[in-house]
Amino acid sequence: MTTRFVVADATCGHCKSTIEKAVTQVQGVTAAELDLETKLLKVEHEADTENDSLASAISNAGYTPQPA
Repeated sequence: MTTRFVVADATCGHCKSTIEKAVTQVQGVTAAELDLETKLLKVEHEADTENDSLASAISNAGYTPQPA
């Protein structure tokens, strides 16, 4: 399953790394990739992974997720 978020306040490679690491630590997540140009974060995960858990991981890392 794929969920997408826009993370407009991600501006650099450090932001990308921090967000991807935070999201991949959520149980059920198999991959996360943030495109800094489009600000689009694509998260591959199991069907029972809650979107709120993904959004919380992004928020706890210091960024603002928006549904895409």
